[in-house]
Amino acid sequence: NYRKFPFENKKFRKALNLAIDRRQILQSILLGFGKSGHAGYPHPASHWTRPEMQITHDTEQAKTILDELGLTDRNGDGFRDLPDGKPFEITMTVASNEPDHLRAAEMLAPQFRRIGLKTRTRSIDPGSVKKYIVTMEFDIAIGHITPHILSDPDQFVMSHKSGYLWKEGLPYPEMDALIERWGKAETIEARRAAAFDMQEFFNKYPTSLI
Repeated sequence: NYRKFPFENKKFRKALNLAIDRRQILQSILLGFGKSGHAGYPHPASHWTRPEMQITHDTEQAKTILDELGLTDRNGDGFRDLPDGKPFEITMTVASNEPDHLRAAEMLAPQFRRIGLKTRTRSIDPGSVKKYIVTMEFDIAIGHITPHILSDPDQFVMSHKSGYLWKEGLPYPEMDALIERWGKAETIEARRAAAFDMQEFFNKYPTSLI
């Protein structure tokens, strides 16, 4: 939820991104059949995706970022607290009819715990999950997306205008500048180069953890 503290902080999202062991999740849940999200977003098979895109799994770097943000363990319980000293817990919202999503939440919990973040899983009916996503009443919502972006490179931009990856009108100067450059490109090569830079920035500070 990029509209909610501390998720609205791009460095906090970067820390979460670094904490995830995507290959472990792929091997455990899908028995290795598929591609892990270590290549980020959009899908690595797309002609419009930067070929060398990689997301590093680095728990130590994630810890350093959280320390710098003032999210430290202030009461000695082993979990990080907010800068004002209040306890902090991430709720992962999952549809109860999606066993793969539930298993993903189970695997994410210890991965986030390694960087000192406490989590809990809220398993509810799919209709309620959709409602909470629309009303932005969640911390992290686990779900899936279709590969539409494979054939439509514009969709990555539109997802930043629709409220999915970002909300139109919500200040985000770095991404706004990249989208403006993308829109002004006059050749395929220039547009692809702008898209690659946009993807690199997004996968460093993602609002969707692939």
